[in-house]
Amino acid sequence: MKNLVVIVDDDADTRAIVKELMNCIHVDVVAFADVENAMKYLENPQNVSRVRAVISDLMMAQKDGIDFLATLKAQPGLANIDFYLLTSADVSVFRSQLRPYKIKGIIAKPFDPDLFMQTFAAAGFGAKAA
Repeated sequence: MKNLVVIVDDDADTRAIVKELMNCIHVDVVAFADVENAMKYLENPQNVSRVRAVISDLMMAQKDGIDFLATLKAQPGLANIDFYLLTSADVSVFRSQLRPYKIKGIIAKPFDPDLFMQTFAAAGFGAKAA
């Protein structure tokens, strides 16, 4: 069963909070500070076979969340992974850049921990295999 989330955010505190919250609903998390290292991880078929979703910050230094989304969706083996964008920015400014891609959701920062966990639990994350 795919029950692993990849978080990509250049803020260490955000990565730690997401990891802690996802662990509360029994979801494994692999965290990265940048897109380059996340892509290295995702390009390994053994790793990607467990990945259910990617949560990525929108604004990052080297490669932003939209570039990451485009890269991910352009690769057939990765295109079906659910993608959540994490941002404190006004997303309406980026609508035209996001339009070509299917994303599962946008999570506003700062986020409410209870709402964050409810969002993923409602999407079936953390469900134990029978």
